[in-house]
Amino acid sequence: MEAKQALVDRIYDAAAFPETWAAVGQALADEVGGTGALIMQHKPMPMPWIVSPGIERLVADYVAEGWADDESYAAPLLADDHPGFRAEAHYRSPEETARMPMHQHFLEPRGLVGGVGTMIQGVADDCFQIAIEGFTSREQAFAASNILDLYRPHIARSLSLAARMAEVRERSVLDGLGMAQVGAAIADAGGRLRLSNDRFRRRLGSYWPLRSAQHAPLRHALARAIGEVAALRSPRPGGVQSLPVAMQDGSAPFVLHVMPLRGGAEEVFEHRGALLIIAETVNRHTPDSSLLKLLFDLTPAEAKLARSLAAGQTLTEAAAAGNITAGTARVHLRSIFSKTNVTRQTDLVRTLMQIAVPEAMA
Repeated sequence: MEAKQALVDRIYDAAAFPETWAAVGQALADEVGGTGALIMQHKPMPMPWIVSPGIERLVADYVAEGWADDESYAAPLLADDHPGFRAEAHYRSPEETARMPMHQHFLEPRGLVGGVGTMIQGVADDCFQIAIEGFTSREQAFAASNILDLYRPHIARSLSLAARMAEVRERSVLDGLGMAQVGAAIADAGGRLRLSNDRFRRRLGSYWPLRSAQHAPLRHALARAIGEVAALRSPRPGGVQSLPVAMQDGSAPFVLHVMPLRGGAEEVFEHRGALLIIAETVNRHTPDSSLLKLLFDLTPAEAKLARSLAAGQTLTEAAAAGNITAGTARVHLRSIFSKTNVTRQTDLVRTLMQIAVPEAMA
């Protein structure tokens, strides 16, 4: 009983510490004799799979061999509205499973049968799928589904809470930028806008969601920029891309900066994508150190040095201002180059200054 309560406690802890979900999934699989667990978020947008250690190789082979594109395996579970865990054996007879290519060519050669899964509808649009895989008999899978049902209410509450906490973290970052008079938004790797602050919506209110024909050039350019930035394939120094936006309502033009979510930013927003920042005439200041740390995963010392360089100081002047030696400054600078994907100080300053308004708009 104490062991079960300890597992329930770990499930709820994962709401606050999402990096532990893989270990929690593995503990659930161990509890019912499975090899490992897979957690997927379907809505409001697909997220990277959380794979527990026990099935990392299995899932890698599953994807590499193209079975992830075969929707027939999980189709009954997705179509069913059963409020609990179901084994594949609940939906298919032994004869039916034996005829399925994935069983013939993927599961059976590994000595496995179908897994156990459930769909969890959280608050708002959250929808999660959990699968426990690696069973060696139908009877084992049947028994596992009954045991996992005892944990399912706790898993559902924790996943829903985790989703809400992640959204709160994201909104707090965007709202903080808004307080600094910076319009900002988060886009996923597919170019879909996930969250935005009030200033971003006000400034792009007559444009977004860029559906009309007159917005087509900006829509296409933005989609390409987000795709390149999210995949870290941007040809620009530091991975930042900048798109000029000329408003047709007579308001001042601005530049839309598309920046990669990576390092510390990727951890905050928990997915690969892009941060969109509107640069306008109120953004004359050099980038704040906290923003630099978030965007490029800089240490506090690196962020302070980078901000000094962006303000126009030489490396010697920046080192003196930071009370560090010139040698230490050079070490920090090499690290900054690596994290911002540039090789020259002039390119670094140009990249950092893109976060503020371009001189042409001053």
